[in-house]
Amino acid sequence: MPVGVSPRERIAADNVKQALRWQFLRLSRDIIMQIKFLASAVAAALLSVAAQAEVTIGGFIQAEVSYNDNQTDADGKQDFYQNLYDVGSDIRVQGSHDVTATGKFQWEISTYLDKDMAPASLAFLGDRKLYVRYADSELGSLTVGRDDSPMRMAFNRYDIFNGYASLGTVFNRNSTSRPSNQVKYVSPKMNGLTVRVAGLFGTTDGTSEPERGYHGTVSYDVNPMFNFDLGMSVENDRGEINGKDRDAWLAGVRGELMPNLTYGIAYVNASNWAAAGASESKNWMVAETLQYVMGDHTFRMGHSHEDASAANLYLLGYEYALPEVAMGATKISSALYLELSHIDNKAGGDRVTGNDTDGVMLTTAGTDPTTLAAGFYISF
Repeated sequence: MPVGVSPRERIAADNVKQALRWQFLRLSRDIIMQIKFLASAVAAALLSVAAQAEVTIGGFIQAEVSYNDNQTDADGKQDFYQNLYDVGSDIRVQGSHDVTATGKFQWEISTYLDKDMAPASLAFLGDRKLYVRYADSELGSLTVGRDDSPMRMAFNRYDIFNGYASLGTVFNRNSTSRPSNQVKYVSPKMNGLTVRVAGLFGTTDGTSEPERGYHGTVSYDVNPMFNFDLGMSVENDRGEINGKDRDAWLAGVRGELMPNLTYGIAYVNASNWAAAGASESKNWMVAETLQYVMGDHTFRMGHSHEDASAANLYLLGYEYALPEVAMGATKISSALYLELSHIDNKAGGDRVTGNDTDGVMLTTAGTDPTTLAAGFYISF
């Protein structure tokens, strides 16, 4: 016992300590109870939101093999067979949350499985799409983030083939396809008219995205046989080519000639630069497509002509849709396809229409390249 402290004072001090201990325990219990209450309230709120929300996990798996004649691979080999390779497969997480009677809050994070498909500078997650959107059936939709640009949305109506790695695309779009820093508005369809506009702000390092740019397209659906698309993009100071502009114009008509037989004709006028300090390169392209659907069988034909290279691309395609499979609420669709492409390379260039993938699909200069590809896709 400390000197100068009486037994009565020691007992009083012990009583105070005991009282403080009990008060601390009571306070701790109350705090824990409050935390549990708040956690229960937050959980209830999240469950309430989740009950009104729809979050799905899906994706698209596509791969093909090909034989490439009069072409050179990354190792310098000509006339080569290419083993199974990925054609833009991805995994997608999408959410949709009811906000009003006519409006939804939507978002998507989709990621390429093959990281060679996206610039290395983009984040691992969301390198394909990464956006938030408010979509209203009466007001239209407003999207912020990485998503299809208005020009890409217009081009997709004419690019009907499956495997772009096997030259299965009729266009080099000459504008950014999925800008990372985009604000996009798409109007509701009114009397057949749909308007899409977007602003692009801020270059992403390691990509060809512009420092700033503007896209705008208009689609006018008159009747089943005649539907029209007009579009333009103006992009300035691209990340890879400082100080250079890239402009593109699109005009197209599409429709149904007869039941199950559709067509598309599109004209593109573009100006761009091949590298920093290079002179301006002007180019135009025209493309035509036909598609006929007969039950599970789809037949496609396409042609495009590029002015700068004086080259003509010819495409034939066949697709067989496999039976749809249901796994709970998820529906899985899949198909097998064949595509044959041939380039009449009049100018003898080594990069021509529909042939802009690095390293693998370069033309042997002065020859006419041909590719036969067989592939499959699974959508879930």
